[in-house]
Amino acid sequence: MLSLTTLTTILFSVSIIFTYLWVRLDWVTVPNAFIVGYMFNSLTFFLFAIARGNGFTQAIFVGLLQGLIFTLAAISMGLFFRHSARKVMNKEQQELDYA
Repeated sequence: MLSLTTLTTILFSVSIIFTYLWVRLDWVTVPNAFIVGYMFNSLTFFLFAIARGNGFTQAIFVGLLQGLIFTLAAISMGLFFRHSARKVMNKEQQELDYA
């Protein structure tokens, strides 16, 4: 059986992946992805900190801070790869038009 720490780590990883995919695949707007992603990422990291035996106030602080850091990182990577994929598609379309 999975330990509580492992389970909360899996939940945190899934929330980070979903935040990235929302932005990368343009399923939601960036502000909506930030708000919802920040809420879920902070909650899951808070649960991870509690599972690791941290105190309540420390777990809240760590959850909010790490949630913010990882949410910004996931959104930044999603935006970067979304824009770079569009550039490649535009270049390929331009090559097809002029071929």
